[in-house]
Amino acid sequence: MVTHRRCESTNGRHAAGRVGYNEERPAGIGEGERVGEQAVRDVTVTGSPLAMGDHMIVVYRSEQQRWGILTPFLAAGLRLGQRTAVICPDTSIEAVRDSLAEDGIDVAATLESRQLQFMGPMELPVRAGAFEDETMTRYIRAQAEAAQMEGFNGLRVASETPWFVNQADMGKLLRFEARLTGELHQLPAIMMCLYDMRQLTPGIVTDLLGTHPLVVIGDHVVENELYVAQGGAADEYLPRLH
Repeated sequence: MVTHRRCESTNGRHAAGRVGYNEERPAGIGEGERVGEQAVRDVTVTGSPLAMGDHMIVVYRSEQQRWGILTPFLAAGLRLGQRTAVICPDTSIEAVRDSLAEDGIDVAATLESRQLQFMGPMELPVRAGAFEDETMTRYIRAQAEAAQMEGFNGLRVASETPWFVNQADMGKLLRFEARLTGELHQLPAIMMCLYDMRQLTPGIVTDLLGTHPLVVIGDHVVENELYVAQGGAADEYLPRLH
């Protein structure tokens, strides 16, 4: 069982008192919102459904952990009528489609309706291997606004992030992650950022954890005390990023 101490923060989720001080709540994959009479199996945060504006990091060590959180996250978004986007290399698209199909999703129909979208090298605003955090932030905002205008119940994004960022641009990636939380609070969007610990240094993992209000490790989803301890403010955190 994961325990969590409530810490004061400007984050709306904390201010709402979703988690009581010293109170234990179930975390991981559970019942989210309902579609008709059926509860949708979704990622939950300390037992409560995800909310628009949520920004979480998944730190995984195995493919089993990766798919165990990624597939239900994507499938739930599709069942809830959200535009569901996957930022991943082209080589991962088939595996994502197969995983969703095994979960009962009509993948062909969701692609045809543009509810399910894949964002790869041709779609992302990353050119010649250069990553710009402000450009990427504007891109996510535009995608969220477009999803709402096209009649979807918001935007849900899963990002396999490191593949499109050069080592020299890791500082820009961290700035993007730090600013994104504030952006998402203003948008009809939920974003999950997935990182493979086997490909990152401990220092980078620590910095990445510090930029996300919610953290998923294994099958546990909790409010991130590292983020809260730093105040969750990009202006305070960014000077540490190089």
